[in-house]
Amino acid sequence: MKKCIALCVCLTLALCAVSAQAPKKILSNGDIDAFVKNMPTIDAELSALGDKYNDFFEPAMSESASPSENMATMRAINPPDEIKDILKKNGLGNNGFEKIIVITAAFGVVEMEEAFAGQNEQMQDNPEMQSYMDEAMKQLDELKASVHKDDFALVTKRRADIAGVLSASE
Repeated sequence: MKKCIALCVCLTLALCAVSAQAPKKILSNGDIDAFVKNMPTIDAELSALGDKYNDFFEPAMSESASPSENMATMRAINPPDEIKDILKKNGLGNNGFEKIIVITAAFGVVEMEEAFAGQNEQMQDNPEMQSYMDEAMKQLDELKASVHKDDFALVTKRRADIAGVLSASE
């Protein structure tokens, strides 16, 4: 089920959304602790399910939908009980899937902001690329706005812990 986790990470990184309403706060330090401590177990248990639920997650994203619609869709997914039970058993609660979406989206923003900062310096010598960077930054800002500021701050603070567990699950 590493594919499922990888898909979640990729989907959240691809989402560039601004919700019509302010995003809700859903993370606590305990959620990040559970994510970091239990992700290898979660990954193993989801992998043990094989391809059973791959089709369930694939239609969630739509190329014709706006980024905000896609983010809302991802956050609202009600995963099968078997997946919910795995996430709950591993400390992520009843809304564990949404927490994983938020953690990976916020983490992706933190990582990309750093990468873009370095690229912005390089773009000064290549001004024709600036419009692409501006658009990428705009989308990144939209994704950041789809995560509650307190959740984003928590993920930023725990960046190293999250990076360790996400790189280990690749």
